[in-house]
Amino acid sequence: MMVTLDIARPTRRSVVASERRFFLGMAIAIAVTVIFGFTLNAARMHWTFLELPAQVHLHAAVFST
Repeated sequence: MMVTLDIARPTRRSVVASERRFFLGMAIAIAVTVIFGFTLNAARMHWTFLELPAQVHLHAAVFST
């Protein structure tokens, strides 16, 4: 008796695993981009933290959470 495998058709588990890897990679790329962007802006220091209006502090608190 000969057993054959259909290697051209991926299993459901491998599809889910590859999707999870893709979305994890995209989440990491987005987080790195955002952190890098804010770091560059903070490094320039063209503003003082206490001089910023309350809306900016509220925005930062909401989007940081």
